[in-house]
Amino acid sequence: MRALRTDVPFVPVGLTLLADDTGFEVWCGSAEHPVRLGRAPWERVADIRVTRVTRLGRATGGITVTMLDGADETGVELPFAVLGSGLGGLAVPDGPELEHLVCALRARRAASVDA
Repeated sequence: MRALRTDVPFVPVGLTLLADDTGFEVWCGSAEHPVRLGRAPWERVADIRVTRVTRLGRATGGITVTMLDGADETGVELPFAVLGSGLGGLAVPDGPELEHLVCALRARRAASVDA
């Protein structure tokens, strides 16, 4: 959470990654009471890749966003499990869907950085 420059004293369970043309935000909390944890511009994102993430003791498909943190630009990895549809998000996206998601996020980052 330090890489997002947030003041929260702990990392909550259940994060939501939200991306737009200028960067991405990390949110938590319920739909009724969302809490914005932090925002990072695309310039601070070094890499986005498909990965396996452990969630509630089970490995599932996800993505990892590598952020550049601090003056020395140390890479900090932020893993996100990608939930699917159905009860509790159990219908998790498969490999090709995750690759498509990563390609879309990389394209958004490239368009922002190149602009």
